[in-house]
Amino acid sequence: MMNNDIVFSYFVTSDKFYRLEKSISEQIKIGLGISQNSYLITDGVPNEFPDVLRDFFGDRIFSIESYVLDRENNKAFSFSKLRNGAIQAARNSTKSWMFFCDADTVITKISLPNSGTKYALPYVYWQKEADESVWESVRAIEKGGESAFSEGNSWFVIHRDVFGQLDFNEQIIGYGWEDLEFSVRVQASGFAVGRCDTHVVHLFHTQEERQVHWQQFQRNQKIFEAVQLGTQNKYLPDWRNSELLEARHHEWVANLYLDYTAEMVVNLLSKTANPFSVIDENIVIRWNDWPAELFRRDGACLQYVGPH
Repeated sequence: MMNNDIVFSYFVTSDKFYRLEKSISEQIKIGLGISQNSYLITDGVPNEFPDVLRDFFGDRIFSIESYVLDRENNKAFSFSKLRNGAIQAARNSTKSWMFFCDADTVITKISLPNSGTKYALPYVYWQKEADESVWESVRAIEKGGESAFSEGNSWFVIHRDVFGQLDFNEQIIGYGWEDLEFSVRVQASGFAVGRCDTHVVHLFHTQEERQVHWQQFQRNQKIFEAVQLGTQNKYLPDWRNSELLEARHHEWVANLYLDYTAEMVVNLLSKTANPFSVIDENIVIRWNDWPAELFRRDGACLQYVGPH
C-alpha cells in the first residue's frame, strides 16, 4: 500500500507531452494509486494536455513560465525552473516527502527512506529496447535483483527538511547538470545521500531524444564544478547572486565563478576558492597562492589590469 505522506511531482515541457502520456498510461496499468498525490508542472497550456493527463492529474496541473534571463538579458529555457515549480507545489502541500518524476518515469514499487534519511535515491531500471514493455522490465528486475538497476541522477526522494530550504540553480539553463549540482548542495547542507527501495522504470530513449545543446551543457558543467569546488572549500555558493565569467590574464585564460554574497571566487583552472572585493567597479582578487590582482569587467569577461 502506498504511503500517503508523499507527493509525486512530474515536470515536462509541452513538446514532451507524448512521452509523459505514454508513461502515465503505463503507470495506470501498474497501479499503485498515486494519481491523487501527483502534480504536473509544465510550460504548456491546458488546451494542449492529452486526455489521459487531464484525467490523471485533475486540478493538480500547474502551468508556469520556464524561462529565465541569461547574461545578455535574453530569455533562456531552464529545466531548473520547472523543477523549482515542482518543489513549490510540494511546499504548498501537507506532505512530508516529495519524489521528482520526469516525463519517462514509471514507478513500480514505493518505499520511503529509513528513519533519519532525508535525501535518498531510488533504484532505476533503464529500458533497453523501444518495444520493451513495463511488465518485461518488472520481470527483468525480479530476475536480476540489484544488478538490473543503473545509476540515475534525475530522481530524488527528499524530505520537507530538504525541499523546504533548497531549490534548483536557475543559472543552469537548458538541460543537464542541474540535478548533480542540486545534489552537491543538498549534501553540503548536511543531508547525507541514502537509498530507498522505490523502483523506477525509465522508458526507452532514442539517441535523438538524448541530444543536448552542447554549448549550454558545457557551461552548466562549469557551474557544477565551481559549486562543487566551493563546497570542498567549506562554503556553499549562493547561485542567486553568482555568475560565471571568462577571465583573460596576460599569462592565462580561465573560467571564474564569482559569488557576490560570500565574496568568493572559484578559479576552475587552479581549482581554488579565493576572496575578492569590488572596488570602484573593478574586481580585486586576493589569490591564495600569489599576490592580489585587479580585473576590469568587460561584458561577460574579466580583463586583467595589473597587480593590486
